[in-house]
Amino acid sequence: QRLLAAVVVAPLPLAARYPMLAWRTGWFALLLAPLVPAAWWGGWPWGPPQILALLAAFCLAGIRQPRPGLWWMWALSLIPWWKWLSADIPDLRGPASATVVFTAAVLATDSFGSRLRAQHALAAQTERAELERARRAALEERSRIARELHDVVAHHMSLIAVRAETAPYRLPGLPEPAQAEFCALSEVAREALTEMRRLLGVL
Repeated sequence: QRLLAAVVVAPLPLAARYPMLAWRTGWFALLLAPLVPAAWWGGWPWGPPQILALLAAFCLAGIRQPRPGLWWMWALSLIPWWKWLSADIPDLRGPASATVVFTAAVLATDSFGSRLRAQHALAAQTERAELERARRAALEERSRIARELHDVVAHHMSLIAVRAETAPYRLPGLPEPAQAEFCALSEVAREALTEMRRLLGVL
């Protein structure tokens, strides 16, 4: 009896952190409690505190379950309920009314749980959208920097290369060392352009 009493009251302390375990424990008590002789209100095999504790554990666990899981819990809860009540109570109007109330509570739990899951999904989607916006903003900034580098630096480097290449033709009478120097400057400028374009591609 003491063990069963502990099982009967266990759902309440468990419900806050482990609602599914609390409901399973309560369901086990719902199944076994009628085997222990007790005189409860109305001749029922369970007391009101046990029924309320199981209902609270059921609602807390059901909120976190998908819809099929919730309604499986509802069906499993009704098995010991009707098994014992139909055997012990000749007038089933009370159990039938309690079943209707229980079903209404399950419908409310289903609605609340669906709304809660939708809110969580919306929050997750909003977070993903924020991350995507931040990533897109970073890419746009990198593209802007690349465009500015290309438009400004590449233009000047191209101008240096062209002017160095054409210097011997624009300035007649340049000595050979000066012409070689201008040619080397042109090659360096073009190598710098090639390297910068590679870096811009990475950026």
